[in-house]
Parts: sequence; structure tokens; C-alpha cells
Amino acid sequence: MLLWLYLIAFSAMTMQAPLRKILRKDLGMTLTAQIVLLMVTMPAMVFAFTLSVLFDDKSSCFLNVTIADSPEEHQKGLMGQSPEQIGDGMLFVFSSNAPRRIWMKNTPTPLDVYFFDQGQRMVGFYPNAEPFNETSFGPDKPVRYILETVANRLEKPVVMISAMGQKNEPPCR
Repeated sequence: MLLWLYLIAFSAMTMQAPLRKILRKDLGMTLTAQIVLLMVTMPAMVFAFTLSVLFDDKSSCFLNVTIADSPEEHQKGLMGQSPEQIGDGMLFVFSSNAPRRIWMKNTPTPLDVYFFDQGQRMVGFYPNAEPFNETSFGPDKPVRYILETVANRLEKPVVMISAMGQKNEPPCR
């Protein structure tokens, strides 16, 4: 196991693609396991995570998202951040699959909020969430991941997210 951790750390310092290949194909790790392993083994190095977004027309693109995986990060989210500070967005990662609700308290930027289940399939979408609104919202279905982006960042209907991108996948516009 120590050899795998060394290999993962070395890959992260050199190239992200080999790291993702090792995590997904060689170790068969899920999106959550990949994120957790990266953050545990290299907390100072992981600032963004490349996330593939799959659309209903079978096309895809990638986002470089900030990860929120602790209760403190879940609570703060994108509060107080401008569109420039938000960048591609934030992915909230939870340790279990359960119904979840969020709000826009202290969030000055309209957001599109996507809810995904344990299989990384979208189970809820709330477009153009109103800034500073303290009314909570979310689907009644179990959620494992929440993706927040600046409103209208993604132009097509999202179906799924994935840690592994397709070859030559473009950045999301």
C-alpha cells in the first residue's frame, strides 16, 4: 500500500491523467475515494479537482472545481464569493447518500446547483438560485455530491459527473 501511495503522490506532482488512470482503472476507486485519497495524501497540493460533466446529448467537458468535503466547508460553500473567485465551481462531497438541502445565505452570486446520487447521476437541478435567499432547497432523493457553478455556466442539460474525462475533452465554456 505504501508503494501505491508513493506512486499516487509522484503522479500528482507530475501529471494528473496518469494519477486518475491509476485510481480508476488499476485500483477501481470511486470518485469519492479518489478525492479522499488525494486530500489525505497531499492536502497542500490539491486545490482543484478535474471533473467531467456529461450532457444529455452524449457530449462532455471538464471543470476544475474546488472540493468541499468537511462540515465546515459544506457550511461555508461559496458564501461571499464573486464569480471570479468561484471560477469553475465547487463540488460538495458527502460521506453518505442522503437527502440534502442548501441555501444561498451570504452568497452574492446567482448559482446553478446540481445534485447527484451515489452513482454520480443527476437527481436534482436548481437553476439561477437567487443570491442571499435563506430558503433551503434540494431534491427529496438521496444525494452524495452537489455541484455549484455560476448561473448559466453550463449551457446544456447535465446528466452525470465523472472523475475520468474523455480523451481531448474540452473545458466547459
